[in-house]
Amino acid sequence: MFDRAGRRLQLVGGDGARPLASRGAVGQALDVLVDNALQHGRGTVTIEIARRDGRTVLSVSDEGPGVAAGSERLVFQRGGSAAGGTGIGLHLARSLVEAENARLRVAKGHPATFEILFAGE
Repeated sequence: MFDRAGRRLQLVGGDGARPLASRGAVGQALDVLVDNALQHGRGTVTIEIARRDGRTVLSVSDEGPGVAAGSERLVFQRGGSAAGGTGIGLHLARSLVEAENARLRVAKGHPATFEILFAGE
């Protein structure tokens, strides 16, 4: 998909970071974040996993216009798309992440960076 779109996907980090969570739930949430970056963002999409403050953090970012200031909460509401989408994807991703005792948030609006913060291990 990235090749067809003339875009690049980059994976960064790891260093033994292993969140305590279901692969299925986190995988689906990650699919939503990457698809949103591909559909609504620009440039390289970066997936990064790291350890920070005793917890695993998984982030997805791109080089596009980002999330408009003041819309950080709206993008997670069902039907509340700020980018012309359906408003279902990020709502579903947040629900899946929260079921794993983790948190999904907009870490940076421009360019867009979404983070999944897993409970401390």
